[in-house]
Amino acid sequence: MWVEYADGEREYYDIKNDPDQLHNRAPALTESERDRLHATLTALEKCEETEACGKAARIER
Repeated sequence: MWVEYADGEREYYDIKNDPDQLHNRAPALTESERDRLHATLTALEKCEETEACGKAARIER
């Protein structure tokens, strides 16, 4: 789970291994990983149609 707050704080949790969201892993991500997650979040915020939102939700690894 990737979260961006208005104050610039970012959080990333591995929900599979940390379902209670106890360990923020955002600091351990590479810049390119953070950029990719930010781009996905931005695309999801702007999508308006089912197909576009489905496409935006696919995170490439």
